[in-house]
Amino acid sequence: MHGNGEKRRLEDELADITQEKESLIRRMTDLNQRYDDYVLTMERERTEIIRANRNHVKLLTSKLIYQTLSEMVRKRKKDALQAMQSCSTQLKRVESIVQRFVRVLADHHTECQRKYLRGWYRNAMNFTHENYKKLNLIDYQVAKRRKIRFFFNWRTAYL
Repeated sequence: MHGNGEKRRLEDELADITQEKESLIRRMTDLNQRYDDYVLTMERERTEIIRANRNHVKLLTSKLIYQTLSEMVRKRKKDALQAMQSCSTQLKRVESIVQRFVRVLADHHTECQRKYLRGWYRNAMNFTHENYKKLNLIDYQVAKRRKIRFFFNWRTAYL
């Protein structure tokens, strides 16, 4: 009996150890399964994080490019408007200078016309002036004859 009891006890122990071994194997497979699931989940999350990071980098890059382009467009518009204003100011100044030049030329032309018209009138149409000149010529000639006669008479008396 003792051999039977010992055998039974050993069989019970063997069954317990086998059951414990199977439990440990099940637990190991369960842990392996959980580890594989965890690794897959971590791998999936890592790829999702990498994809999200790439997407985030793309968004940041596009935002930076948009801001840079917007700044460039704003600066170009500002420069264009300043150039237009400068050009407009210069054109106004040139226009006023040209108007002043045209006015001076017109005044000069008018003065020349006035001067030459007066000269023509004095030489051709001013009868009183011409008459005055004629009378002066006659008076000059008469006075000249008187002077000649006086000088001649004085010379004769002196000689």
